[in-house]
Amino acid sequence: MPISSFVASTRSVVRAAAASAAVAALVLAASGCGGGDREPGAPRTVDKRVAAEAEGHASEAAFAAQIRDYPRAEASMEKAIALRDDLPEWWFSIGLVRNRLGKKDEARTAYRRALALHEDRYDETSATSEIISQVYVLLVLNRESDARKLLEKASRKHPGDARLEEFSRSQGIDRLLADPEVRANQL
Repeated sequence: MPISSFVASTRSVVRAAAASAAVAALVLAASGCGGGDREPGAPRTVDKRVAAEAEGHASEAAFAAQIRDYPRAEASMEKAIALRDDLPEWWFSIGLVRNRLGKKDEARTAYRRALALHEDRYDETSATSEIISQVYVLLVLNRESDARKLLEKASRKHPGDARLEEFSRSQGIDRLLADPEVRANQL
């Protein structure tokens, strides 16, 4: 994937992270999965009503953030996370909102939680998309050196992985660091 496509998709992920994660939760809940085994990396299974309520709050948060009503977005995202605290996209979203509100310490805490959940998801799945998500969160946390080390380590662990090779070849970290939206979200 060209880096421009990655940056564009990252922007859309940031804007719609809450809704997409909620949809995934609803799909799992609707599939009738009870408390049994879940697919590696999948969100934990919750009651359909809980998933729907969490998704509603996350959707409200995404809307509020789009119209720059950050206090409303934060309150809605807090409600969603109170119901579903296992989705890194939601933690990242609330980190973005808190950063916009000037709550740097709270944003940092949320970004760190998102990073930990992406790490857990990678440990369960070995999906290299989770490495790139971790790189992005590390950059927002202003940990460029750690992001570069992670990408280098992952490239050695997954030789020939097209996604990682393209990200490295296209200088993905440097391009993300040059992106005004990424810089605006950094702590």
